[in-house]
Amino acid sequence: MLETTPAGSVLTLIFSLTPKGAEESDRIIEHTFAYFNTIKKNGVDKALIQTMKSLNQVMFDYQDRSGSDSGFVTSLAGSLPKVQFRDVLTGGVLIDTVNVSMTQKLMEAIHPQNMNVALVTNNLVEGPEQKHEKYYDFNYTEEALPAAQLLRWASAESPELWVPPRPQYVPQRLELIEEDKPQIRPKKIQDTSSLQLWWLGLGGFQIPKAQVQIKVKHPRSVLASPARAVLSAMHARLVNLVLEEPSDAFQMCGISYSVASASDGLSVSFSGFNEHLAQLQQLVLPKLREPQVKSSDFEMIRRQMMLELQDVTSQQPYQHALEALELVSVTQTHSRKAMLQAVQDVWAVSLTEHQAMLDEILAAPQLLVLVSGNLAPSDATAFATEALQILSVPRHSGLFGPVAGLWDRFYSFLFGGATRAGKDGARPLVLKIEKDLEVRVPNPISKDTNSATITSYQFGVPSLADRLRFSLISGIIDRPVFQILRTEHQLGYVVFGFATAHVDILEVRILVQGFRETPDVVATLIDQTVKNLTQSFHQMSPKEFEVRKDSLRRDLKKPAANLGEFAGHFWSQIWDETYCFDKMDKELKLLDNITLPSLAKVWEETTQSLETRKKMTVKLFGSNPSSGEVAIPVQKDNASALVTDLEHLDFDEAPRWPHRYVCE
Repeated sequence: MLETTPAGSVLTLIFSLTPKGAEESDRIIEHTFAYFNTIKKNGVDKALIQTMKSLNQVMFDYQDRSGSDSGFVTSLAGSLPKVQFRDVLTGGVLIDTVNVSMTQKLMEAIHPQNMNVALVTNNLVEGPEQKHEKYYDFNYTEEALPAAQLLRWASAESPELWVPPRPQYVPQRLELIEEDKPQIRPKKIQDTSSLQLWWLGLGGFQIPKAQVQIKVKHPRSVLASPARAVLSAMHARLVNLVLEEPSDAFQMCGISYSVASASDGLSVSFSGFNEHLAQLQQLVLPKLREPQVKSSDFEMIRRQMMLELQDVTSQQPYQHALEALELVSVTQTHSRKAMLQAVQDVWAVSLTEHQAMLDEILAAPQLLVLVSGNLAPSDATAFATEALQILSVPRHSGLFGPVAGLWDRFYSFLFGGATRAGKDGARPLVLKIEKDLEVRVPNPISKDTNSATITSYQFGVPSLADRLRFSLISGIIDRPVFQILRTEHQLGYVVFGFATAHVDILEVRILVQGFRETPDVVATLIDQTVKNLTQSFHQMSPKEFEVRKDSLRRDLKKPAANLGEFAGHFWSQIWDETYCFDKMDKELKLLDNITLPSLAKVWEETTQSLETRKKMTVKLFGSNPSSGEVAIPVQKDNASALVTDLEHLDFDEAPRWPHRYVCE
């Protein structure tokens, strides 16, 4: 990260370290300077800078519009003190003149003598030289770097390092495809048992870029166990790890990819200048099918996940409360503890079991594909067909051929099969609350005095009109909830009131985090606030209601700022196979008929009526400031069902909301 100010420039390098890396941080610094010294030794490549100049110009000319106009203006304002007025738009982006001597001067400034180092670790040895930062409450030491160490870093070398290559994929073909008229909705251009392909075209964005989004479908049962959920999450990291170096040449030239795992499929996307997009796919997809990672790399990723699962401080208390809500209310959800136990099991989370999982996922690939941007239908078909061909190639069986495959199956049967559960094809379903439900659990962060309280009211599976009503409700309750619970009652800095989608249903949620009151007191204040908000709907003037409807109407009509936003409107519906592509048009018509009394009615039925209300409260208790221990009081409200143990839930036979999407 390079920051330039009128006073000078600062180059900041940040490394995320393993425990071993923290112990040997000096070696990391030495390797870093060995790389810079390699570049210095070879001198400044004028042709490389000229290529970078051309690349920067192309990327500037065809940059995507920012999704936030205010953010764009803010960034321009931040540039004003740093550059002359004429360079506000291009400063820090374009290279006006190739200046070899200035580049050489900047490279020489990257020297250990000009460096400060900060090492953040939880293993700081206590001693008399320690200092304390009282405002942020942490201890630290401060010392000069040894002269001998600075000299060693200044002369560091490594035969394994080489100078960066010249950009290989600078866009040259910038012509646009021809369209009779812009597509406003995806068009299905192929539909077989193994490939469903949708095409969106330029969508009004006249730039030589494209975006390809792919879902590799698989049964949810493949990831039913905590171990498989861990392996699925690891898979995306393993693919990124093996592609980090070979994909850099593409990403340098404005062409990128992403890989992610979901419970019902692998997600792969490619975006950027379309000229070399197919070549990036040819690099990425074979590794998606078979990363071919070293055992040491697999172990590194496994340990990273283990450390992350162990580190409960990486999340706020309210986020732990949300995890509890999800665990109690949604099927096929694994607790942090179960995931941690799984990742610690080197038999269940192993290279062999990882490949067994991939063999199941890719046994007979089924792809959902959306192609948008500067790829003609014929090019989109070729791209998607090649993706299917690559993913359908049987994996490399290695030295032992068929014997290795038999061993994989035997190994998986012994160590992987026993942990799997779930019905093939079953979808996550939300618990249908028949009686008020209360979850009482401790804050997992040691000696954290903050508590969190979440009250959730279930509405159920919504129609499009219901979605509009709850969008309006969310806007109406947001500010009053904050005003009452944060400003008046001073319950904490984290206070939210909102409506949200939860799998297949809609919910109203009130969330509070703080240390001033216990969750039992906060829950009572939330109930009072929700009851008082009912009057807001009855007292709202018709004029204010119409203003809110007009605001929502503008949001619905707001055009996408860039190709990614445009495609994003449709990709989630293709992923879920709901295909409600005319949702916006229908909602705009329905919005005209939504009345204030209907809004008040649905609010009362969802949050107030004892006959129709479906309420769930999560209370996460913080530690006592004096003892540092968590003491959870006995529940006083016997009218609510109670959950205190998240590891042994008994809702297998409980009713669930159906999986349904209503596009009317």
